[in-house]
Amino acid sequence: MRCETIKINSIEDLKNKDLLEKIRNILDNEDIVCVKDVLSKPQCNNLIKLSQHHKKEENIIVWEQTGLPQWNSLKVGEMPEYSPPACAGSYTSFNFDRDDIFPDLQFYKNFYLSLSGIETDFLTPSSYDFNLRLSFIRYNIGDYFGKHRHGYDNQKYGMILNLSSYDENIEDLKSGTTVWNSKGEEINTKHIQDVGDLILFNYGCVHEVDKVIKGTRWNVILPNLRK
Repeated sequence: MRCETIKINSIEDLKNKDLLEKIRNILDNEDIVCVKDVLSKPQCNNLIKLSQHHKKEENIIVWEQTGLPQWNSLKVGEMPEYSPPACAGSYTSFNFDRDDIFPDLQFYKNFYLSLSGIETDFLTPSSYDFNLRLSFIRYNIGDYFGKHRHGYDNQKYGMILNLSSYDENIEDLKSGTTVWNSKGEEINTKHIQDVGDLILFNYGCVHEVDKVIKGTRWNVILPNLRK
C-alpha cells in the first residue's frame, strides 16, 4: 500500500482531466492520495468556528458515539460495513445537509462529483437514493474511531480534509492519526498529512483513527452520502 502525494499550484489544478484519471487509478488500486495545502490554516480554523456557530440550526444533526463492546468480538477478516454502532469509537460528529454556509468547501463538492461520477447534490429531490452531507468530526483526548470500512457501491471514494496540525513532540506515532490497511499492508499518514491537506481513499479500504492523547483533532468528511 502506498500514499501518493500531489502538490498543486491552485485548486483549479484539480479540474484537470488527466489528474482526475490519475487519482482514480490510484484509488481503484486501493492506495491513497494526499493533496497538499488545499486550504490554509486560517481557512481551516474558520471552518471549525463556522461548524460550531451553525451546529444548533434545525438541519444540523449532532451525533455522539461512545465505545461499544461489539468491537472486541470482531475477528480478523470480518470487518463490518460502516453502520454504527457496528464498530467502536468515541467522537462527536456535526453533520450538515447544506453547503452554502461553508463557501471554502463548495469547490471540493464539485471536485468529488467529477472524480466519482456520482450525480447527486445537497438536498436532492426525493427521487434520488442518496444526498450529500458534510460531517465535521471532533476527537477530544481519549477519543478514537475503531477499524471500519464503508460501502463502496454507495460512494466509491472518500475525502478527508484535515483541520488540525499534528504535534511532533508526541512520541506515539499513532496519536489521533488515521491508519490505513489494504492488501495486507498498513500506512500511517501522520508524517504525510498536515493541516489543510486532503486525503482521498477507496471506500473499501479499512481504516481507523488512533486514540488522541493530547489536544483536539478536527477533520471534515466531504462529502458524505446518506439516504
